[in-house]
Amino acid sequence: MEKSEKIDEIEPIDKWLKIKHKEKWSLLNNEGKYILESEYDDIKIVNEYIIGGKKNKYYALFDYSGVKKTGYEYSQLSKCRSTDAYLKAYRGGDLDVLKADGSPTGITSVFAVNENTLLTDQVVFKEKYWGVMNFNGDTIIAPKYDMINTTDSNNYVVKKNGMWGLLSGDGRVLIEVEYDEIKEKDDYYLGVIDEVGFIFDNQGKQISKVQYGWGPQRKVPKSLFAASNGDKLGVVNPEGEVIVDLKYDMIDSLDNGLIVASQGENKFLF
Repeated sequence: MEKSEKIDEIEPIDKWLKIKHKEKWSLLNNEGKYILESEYDDIKIVNEYIIGGKKNKYYALFDYSGVKKTGYEYSQLSKCRSTDAYLKAYRGGDLDVLKADGSPTGITSVFAVNENTLLTDQVVFKEKYWGVMNFNGDTIIAPKYDMINTTDSNNYVVKKNGMWGLLSGDGRVLIEVEYDEIKEKDDYYLGVIDEVGFIFDNQGKQISKVQYGWGPQRKVPKSLFAASNGDKLGVVNPEGEVIVDLKYDMIDSLDNGLIVASQGENKFLF
């Protein structure tokens, strides 16, 4: 450091040094070189690429050399909890999703994003309601749903006015939004309307209808389904045929595909 002036405050941050003088902040690197001069209301190290410099309530983005990348347009900057590949830059209540180096992604002026989808080709976002867009900013599913959940088969389970349905990755309706519940199980989807169960393939084609509800699906082998009749449990196949009668208190399975059912203290293998 060559400058000799009264310092009001010093704040070390990893390999950086923030210095406050006359109510303004500067930033020095670990070589003592000024990266940002003493004219900022705040300076924030955002991630391994980006620094935020704040003036008049808004941040601009700078790289680690102090090169300015944006105007003073962001009220808040933060990392994404789920990934280091992106950061969130807020414009008041809305936000832009930026790449880690501060370059744009196409996701702009949204209220929120589902961070778990940031590493996929499409992002679940919220304006007033939830929708889906790609990183070009093209809307795939219009923001009109109360909730959108991703699935292993790259479809979307959606909720509107308390009812559930299924949309494809390109926004086509696979299962109408009229079910009390839609859940994914292996290569299938299970739906319920008024305690009647329905089994669909992953393209939304109905395979069967059963006069039962659904039990804990993690307890049964692949391509079989735990079904419930009141508080009693059993197992059905994709065609809705009963494999294990719905009369047991508990259903579980072993690694070799055997099903274990218990009735009181008695246990049975299938």
